[in-house]
Amino acid sequence: MAVALLGLTFCACSDDDDEAGGGSSASISIPASVVDGVRVSEMTGSSALNVTYNDDGTIAKAKTDGCEYVFEYEPATRGAVATGKAIKQIVASYTDNENGTKYSYVGSGFSFNTDGFLTKFHEESVEEGSYGSDHFKETVKYDAAMSYNAKGRLQSITVNGSWNSVETVDGETEKESGSAKGSLKFSYKGDVLEKTSVTSDGETSEFVFGYNSTSPSNYYNIVTPQMAEAMSFGSPVLRILAMTGYLGNASATLPSTYQIIYTNDEESENEVDTYNIVYNMWDNTQRVKDIKMYDADSGYQVYYASFNYSIR
Repeated sequence: MAVALLGLTFCACSDDDDEAGGGSSASISIPASVVDGVRVSEMTGSSALNVTYNDDGTIAKAKTDGCEYVFEYEPATRGAVATGKAIKQIVASYTDNENGTKYSYVGSGFSFNTDGFLTKFHEESVEEGSYGSDHFKETVKYDAAMSYNAKGRLQSITVNGSWNSVETVDGETEKESGSAKGSLKFSYKGDVLEKTSVTSDGETSEFVFGYNSTSPSNYYNIVTPQMAEAMSFGSPVLRILAMTGYLGNASATLPSTYQIIYTNDEESENEVDTYNIVYNMWDNTQRVKDIKMYDADSGYQVYYASFNYSIR
């Protein structure tokens, strides 16, 4: 079975790899990226998001794109102080209604810096399904480490992982395993995010953000779904953390164009998808009310999201 996950290519290998454990719990606080207590609590539209917060401001549970997340914490040791709660793991799961395939993700081994931004974690995911009498199960484990620049913006992510799969077809069972290393680099012009580059095994994906006179200032440090996609390399655990402020400060300006560029050493031409983004704001508060994204070639609307907030 050929395996590609998280924008990184996991390649087969003959030797078994050592698999790192999840590590211990880590204290979690309200990240410095959350401005004036304004937190995204709900998005409706193409990528629906609902976030429920605990009284101390930590996340209790969330749901997006049919994937449910449960945040599990160790008992608080310092009363109602936000930094007194240790996060043990984040569990996400969903089932594909069309074919019944089940997906589960468990994030653990979290570490945070003094700004409350994630610096490393471990994730294990399982994809399992059946087709008649045939059955498959694929498990991926990886460790990711993040670094930030002096302005608290995500600068790089390095990923080291391994996978194994078991597939039974017509009574015959085939097993495969492999490993991968990959990296994400984030490029800024001043405080504005211009590009994310994902590289692994001769393949590159680039997420390119463009700006013009209509691009609004990002006063409330909102990580839009487009930014979260470029920051999370397909991990649902990282995606929810990005959109709730735990992957650093967002771009100081919201992008008006968005490109996804796929490059393969064996292909002569790159595959490029280009989109235009339009924002509406809540009155004069500079909070995003909704986002619409259009295919640049056809002009068709391909994405919509409406925002609500929890003000604490």
